[in-house]
Amino acid sequence: CLDEIHYAPRWSEDLKALYDAWPDRSIWASGSDSLLFSSGIADLSRRYIGIAMPFLSFREFLVLKGLPNFGIHDPFSNDTAWTSEVMAAGNILGLFETYLSTGLRPLFMEGENRYAARIVQVVQKTLEADIPRMVPIVAQNHFSLMNAVLGYLSQTTIPLVQVNSLCREWNVGKEKLYSLLHAMEQTGLIRIVRKVSDHATRSIGAKLLLADPSLYSALGGKEGNAREAFVACALSSMGHRVHAATNEQEADFLVDNKFQVEIGG
Repeated sequence: CLDEIHYAPRWSEDLKALYDAWPDRSIWASGSDSLLFSSGIADLSRRYIGIAMPFLSFREFLVLKGLPNFGIHDPFSNDTAWTSEVMAAGNILGLFETYLSTGLRPLFMEGENRYAARIVQVVQKTLEADIPRMVPIVAQNHFSLMNAVLGYLSQTTIPLVQVNSLCREWNVGKEKLYSLLHAMEQTGLIRIVRKVSDHATRSIGAKLLLADPSLYSALGGKEGNAREAFVACALSSMGHRVHAATNEQEADFLVDNKFQVEIGG
């Protein structure tokens, strides 16, 4: 088992050599830089099976809290009889609020009161260690800009940033800003939700959400934003295609180009 393997300069070549030397062994390699992992797949050829680790689902959170495993259900199915069993198992809505604030990473098993501090440390490690490996020449004002984007997205009622304003305020060019936002998306800090028709290479989408819904609570953000982030996170983790709705007055999301979803309170 090799953790944070992407910090090794020739990790894909070394993994290939290990695999060829011990073909009867299982080798597990983990890392937090999805772009570097993708770039190394060619060296590993057919030897590599990639597994993306999503955040904990609410179902998994309940299991870790000692409740039964209620199984996986399609949220767009007409069969809703199973919800009665779930609601009868305890204070499910209260547990869901706890899940949104401290339950998306198994860090809560080490103490919920430490969750916010730990998750902020994870974010800072991503900003300071992972992103500079992806974006050439990251200056101090770029770190401040990315922190400002996270803080703004947690608080704003309109989850979108103004490109021209950010460039002027932080003295960065548009190309650099787009590359930083792309890196933040690839490292799992933000989720850029685009409309179906948005295929632009450089785009900030129609909504910018924090990828980890529990980060809203850690940053003292708005609960409504956390709920939108959770729905986008949960549906994407299930394999659904989540886009911003064409008409924002009608819905928040368009899922699989078929279902319109509005997030209520």
